[in-house]
Amino acid sequence: MMPFFKRNGNCGYVLKPDILTGRKEYNPRSPQASLSKILRIKIISGQHLPPSEKKSDIVDPYIQVKVRGHPDDKQKQRTKTIKNNGFNPVWNEILELRIKVPDVALVYFTVRDESSLAKDPVLALACIPFGSITTGYRHVHLTDINGKKSFTSSSLRSRF
Repeated sequence: MMPFFKRNGNCGYVLKPDILTGRKEYNPRSPQASLSKILRIKIISGQHLPPSEKKSDIVDPYIQVKVRGHPDDKQKQRTKTIKNNGFNPVWNEILELRIKVPDVALVYFTVRDESSLAKDPVLALACIPFGSITTGYRHVHLTDINGKKSFTSSSLRSRF
């Protein structure tokens, strides 16, 4: 399921943004380019994060926040690593990302395990269209790497 359908409750259809239909063009030097948005997220904590591939290993989680959409918006930031706590890690970190083309921006939250032998595998993720993010305290519910299986009790507590 495409993340843009989250805007309308996963039903019906969503109109393409003007930048994709050609009614509006993005030029980084134009005055409209200064209409960029700042996404300020406080990653507070996590709840019941999924285990690593090795069931006997306790995860050392960190959160990576990425913005994808327009090539000018390709960026990412991460939190510090919390050692040996996948049950209720607390970060209390503020991440700030500048989004130049918010109409097509997607914000990815990935939970990664630094202690794994593999290169920091993704344990869980969530993808939210930038236009669907509202101000306030939120629980970001996590799914598996394919976005299909929902981890019912896994979430990130955040403030936007």
